[in-house]
Amino acid sequence: TIRRYGDFDAMRERAGWGGMAKTAVADLDGNGRSEIIATEAEIPDARLAIFSRTGEGLDGLWEAQVLADDLYAPHSLVIADLW
Repeated sequence: TIRRYGDFDAMRERAGWGGMAKTAVADLDGNGRSEIIATEAEIPDARLAIFSRTGEGLDGLWEAQVLADDLYAPHSLVIADLW
């Protein structure tokens, strides 16, 4: 099953983004539910965001928290448990 988790493409002022994205899944806040971490790849002014579920279902859009919007052409995304 494919589900749309966010509207990253609609969040950008300039149109035309349709490139690659790097994604990872982890429970970042320890609440027992996974968040999706995503970054645009191979473009200037790339964004990095955390997407969190706002309800129990998986079908709605997830809430996005943009952490950066000025990355230069990131190539990879790695999540590590540092605790």
